[in-house]
Amino acid sequence: MLQLSFPLLLASQSPRRQELIKMLGLDFKLISSSYQEESFTNQVDILDFPSYLSKKKAENINEYQENHIAISADTLVFCNNSFLPKPLDKEQAREFLRLLSNNFHDVITGVTLRFNNIYYSFSDRTEVQFEDISADEIDYYVSNNIVLDKAGGYGAQDWLGLAKIKSLVGSYFNVMGLPTHLLYKNLMEFNSSINL
Repeated sequence: MLQLSFPLLLASQSPRRQELIKMLGLDFKLISSSYQEESFTNQVDILDFPSYLSKKKAENINEYQENHIAISADTLVFCNNSFLPKPLDKEQAREFLRLLSNNFHDVITGVTLRFNNIYYSFSDRTEVQFEDISADEIDYYVSNNIVLDKAGGYGAQDWLGLAKIKSLVGSYFNVMGLPTHLLYKNLMEFNSSINL
């Protein structure tokens, strides 16, 4: 089990990330970040964009406490060379799901660890393939699930993921919003480096 030398802060409102970090056996205090922008900038390679966003969130943590390790993260879905953020409304969620139906897409999560003014970012990528999703199935899912807080408009752990994910190459937990295996490894190394 991972023992950290400093208290842990989580700058995320995602209940899935909170659950996954608890499952790793880590105690944390929940905090927030004032950085909410998700508009793509050409200054960053599209595949590095989730890490860029996670670092921006780490830099803009509200009431950061010195000598704490903070975690921030951002998950984006990429399909047909464009990224699908959290949908603005249910109609956009339906539009995203029509695009993802019978198609491959990538889920990339960027994570940043912060200790005072030291930052370390990393990311993970998972390829997901959906079966065909009918219009009725899309309507059922959007009507009966919370879709506006999830990149791409779906959760792998929800009905749609259970019924329609055909294949998944990479970390399942990354699709949920946090590459837990990389977080565990990098937290150990980060904790050791800041103790030097």
